[in-house]
Amino acid sequence: MGTWSDYRNGFGDLESDHWLGLEAFHHLTNQGNYSLMTEVRDNLTSTYFSDIHVDFRVGPEKEGYILYEFPLGDGNLTSSAEDQWYINYDMMFSAYDKDQDTTSTSNCAATFGGGWWYRACTLVSLTGQTTHCTSGCYAYFKHNGVPFGGNGSDDILLNFAVMKIKKIG
Repeated sequence: MGTWSDYRNGFGDLESDHWLGLEAFHHLTNQGNYSLMTEVRDNLTSTYFSDIHVDFRVGPEKEGYILYEFPLGDGNLTSSAEDQWYINYDMMFSAYDKDQDTTSTSNCAATFGGGWWYRACTLVSLTGQTTHCTSGCYAYFKHNGVPFGGNGSDDILLNFAVMKIKKIG
């Protein structure tokens, strides 16, 4: 579980698990039009899913590294033409030591073991812990867009996730 400073500056091993850093996300995505590609594998079958979103942009630290809204993705990760990222739009980033989520009774980043753009502990959390569970898995390391997944189900838990950004146009 990283601190606010870790998430701001980046951490990890470039050869395996790493986080580029919110400051890098902000500076890169505000220099032009960027796309976000999200790739995940579900925990039960290791099935691969991905989506590409255009107009991906993260605000500055003084705005809490807010995640600005972007259009519906294109790929096999978004289920039933519903984008699972929508609940994260306009949210500030939270870490266990800097709670900026909208949940007044808990700190989602501390509860679920990873910083993220939490709103009420969210439908997508790609930095949460990878603990295996059979119920109450709501906001662990998961993406509710995995087809046929549902809250509290292993179907939405992930064993792999990558976020890639690319300048377009």
